[in-house]
Amino acid sequence: PILEGFDQFLEQVKPYPLVVPAVAPHSVYGLRRDTWERILEYTARHDLLVHTHVSETREEVAECRKQHGGKSPVEVVDELGLWKQ
Repeated sequence: PILEGFDQFLEQVKPYPLVVPAVAPHSVYGLRRDTWERILEYTARHDLLVHTHVSETREEVAECRKQHGGKSPVEVVDELGLWKQ
């Protein structure tokens, strides 16, 4: 379970207004689509920030295009709904 224990962490930091919880999936190539979907559903439900790496290298973009029908990493996270959060 990718977010196991995160609910407990959120409860622990509630008293500290300067702590801004966020979830940081590494990249499009680092996680399966279903994992991204679970993360984005969780972060939307809890109103959390998402921090990730997108299109850092030409190689990453080229590999992503191969794996995702010509889509760039930015297009993939857009399709997943990251920008709507």
